[in-house]
Amino acid sequence: MAKYDKGKPKTGGRQKGTPRVVAMSEPPPTDPLLTMRELVEYSRLSVSTLRRHMADPVSPLPHFKLGQRVLFRKAEFGRWLEEHRRTSPDLETVVRKTLGAMRT
Repeated sequence: MAKYDKGKPKTGGRQKGTPRVVAMSEPPPTDPLLTMRELVEYSRLSVSTLRRHMADPVSPLPHFKLGQRVLFRKAEFGRWLEEHRRTSPDLETVVRKTLGAMRT
């Protein structure tokens, strides 16, 4: 008896030459991936600053690490950046606090 019977069709798996279909829970994102170098150019931040933010234990910069390669989604970087946005208080608030401190 032969180990492989070429006369019978395969009953399991996909046939040779047919494309592989992978089920995904959501459609692939259209948001571009940026390399570290591209994010440095886009953000005007240094590599060391970006690496420090990637390692932040409280609010790390979202990224993918594939071997030695680090990739970032442009939209995720934008959202992360907005979370770290600091606004300065309006002038009236600063004057009121300063005058209040001087009176006491």
